[in-house]
Amino acid sequence: MKNNKNSFGFSLIEVLIAVAILSVGLLGVAVFQGELINSSAENKARAEALALAQARMEEMRNYTDTVSDVSEFNTLFTATTGFANTSSHNGVHAVFSRQESIAQASETKQIAIKVSWENGTGVSEEVIIQSELGFKSPALVGELDDYDANGPMVRSATGRAELGEGEVLATDSVDLAANGDLTGLLDRGDGDLRLTNGDQTGDDVVLTLKDACELDTNGDRTDLPCTGFVEISGRVYIDTATQSKVAPGDIYVKASDAAYCQRYYYDGSGKVAVVDSETTSAHITANSDYKYYEYTCYLGGGWHGNIGLVLEGGISRNDKVCMGDPTSVNPWEDTEIAGRRVYRGMAYDFTDDTNTTKLRDANGDIIYYSIGVADALILPPEGGAGHDFILSGMGPGDNDGDLCTSEGIMVRTDATVGGIPGGLFTGMPNDFFCLNTNSAYVDQLKLDTFGYAIDNFCPFDPSDPPSERHILQGVVNLTADSFWEDNLYRTGVNTSDGLGNCRRNYWTKTDNVYSLYYECDIYDWGNGWTGFVQITPDTSVFSCSTLKQNFADVTGDQTISEFNCANDDTGKGTVTIKGNITQTAGNVGAITISDASGSCLTSSDGSSYSCTSAEFDSVLQWSGDVMYSAAKNKNQVCIGAVSGATPTTNISGKSATIGFTNVNSGTIYVDITIGDNKSC
Repeated sequence: MKNNKNSFGFSLIEVLIAVAILSVGLLGVAVFQGELINSSAENKARAEALALAQARMEEMRNYTDTVSDVSEFNTLFTATTGFANTSSHNGVHAVFSRQESIAQASETKQIAIKVSWENGTGVSEEVIIQSELGFKSPALVGELDDYDANGPMVRSATGRAELGEGEVLATDSVDLAANGDLTGLLDRGDGDLRLTNGDQTGDDVVLTLKDACELDTNGDRTDLPCTGFVEISGRVYIDTATQSKVAPGDIYVKASDAAYCQRYYYDGSGKVAVVDSETTSAHITANSDYKYYEYTCYLGGGWHGNIGLVLEGGISRNDKVCMGDPTSVNPWEDTEIAGRRVYRGMAYDFTDDTNTTKLRDANGDIIYYSIGVADALILPPEGGAGHDFILSGMGPGDNDGDLCTSEGIMVRTDATVGGIPGGLFTGMPNDFFCLNTNSAYVDQLKLDTFGYAIDNFCPFDPSDPPSERHILQGVVNLTADSFWEDNLYRTGVNTSDGLGNCRRNYWTKTDNVYSLYYECDIYDWGNGWTGFVQITPDTSVFSCSTLKQNFADVTGDQTISEFNCANDDTGKGTVTIKGNITQTAGNVGAITISDASGSCLTSSDGSSYSCTSAEFDSVLQWSGDVMYSAAKNKNQVCIGAVSGATPTTNISGKSATIGFTNVNSGTIYVDITIGDNKSC
């Protein structure tokens, strides 16, 4: 047979070689895939372990419902020998063992929580978080922290940052430009992000964010940027009228637990300068009403706790810190006097996997769990109001937040912006910052790990929980044509505690009256609840008898009075006063009504009259007078029976007045007689 040299194909040896090469490649892919799966499972187990540790730390911090004095605090947190109090937890990705260590350290307790487990290969792993707890009486809520500048503050859960260790090395490359406040970011390629207080060799590593930078399977840094620190920023103002002797360097900003707060200002050349204990001046406003400096506190994702002020060398009871929005009409944004601002979110669990029924306690109250900040969160967001503090001086017993404005602290000349007194502090949060108001603020890792959910509001400050919840229920009636349905269904209800505490249960309709049935949660801190319930209809369309009902010392559930509103176009009413005129002697002179835009008409033959009031909201009532006079002085006006109202009358010779008080829209019949001075 003739050999065809142009034939194409592969020999058996070539095929076997190709298969061998492909097998080696696929084996590598399989191994890599297995490593990825194991790595993912290990990361999830570590995240779950960290959440378990933080949950226990959170429970330990929320001791205020359990203890009332230092002795009870010390009993609750009895020192242990090493790690003790072991408990087992069946997690999603592993079985975890949790232990805690408690050690006495001067005035505080050193707390460590350890969670350990075995990974997929049987190797033991663990995470440990550390914190510090110190007792503080709730009675000091209106005062600055009692500790000196270097002393402890009440601690909270750590979040995912740890206090830094070590120094900047000669081989380190610190990014000093990223933060803009002379703190630096250090990435050594080991997966951790470090915060430093400078870029020079020997400067301190002040905070560490573990596992913030991604490593590949070989342990080398990838090109992805690190997860950043949480940053909370604002200004510290000194009211010079009441605190003229306090210098910027005397005031420290402290955040609870693993955190670092940098104080700084811009010098005359625009360069950043650090505020330290020697700083006697920083910024000052145009009329010297306030001295101030900037601050930024750095934290880790998952953190929740307090940021507040501490004075060098201690404080007196005359030192007060104002915060809040002096320009707001909302009571939940009112100015407050407090030594710290609380940052926390509130999450809840469900009774089953359907995620439809919220978990409640034996009293039927929703069980809330504290939740911290999201990774790399920056507060305030761009364009938002700073998280400022204003240090002032007041009387020892002055703790009412209204004093921040009535005493002039937050409404000095330099605080007026755009003609608005206090405009400099518009939007400033008060002593509780609810993370729920923006889902981007909340730690998603904890929500995912435990299956928690959140609403877009906090019903109360979880750092100061109430003793009891009560319910106020009521009805809003809106009278309107169906044309206005879209407008009336937007009607809302809230309490003075804030938005979100009221539920719109259902609507009913009878004729042209739409009724909204609602319930509001109110919270009693032991002395009853004082506040108001307010409705928010579309006031461009509806007028209401009242928009607000005030309450004092409420200690139980109540059904409150109805709100009544009417559409401006169909809900207007008038009062008509009409009747016959009998002229036995003389003629009628003038008949008038007290309303400037009201009117009175007399028939051409003088036998009848009709007066109509000005138009008013039909849900309201009308009050006014109708005046009658005879044409001549020798005649007299006599008032007959009145049908439809009980007026007051005043007859004086040729004139008579009928006064009406709080009468409804409709028609009132009054006959009059014009006679001689003896007719009546």
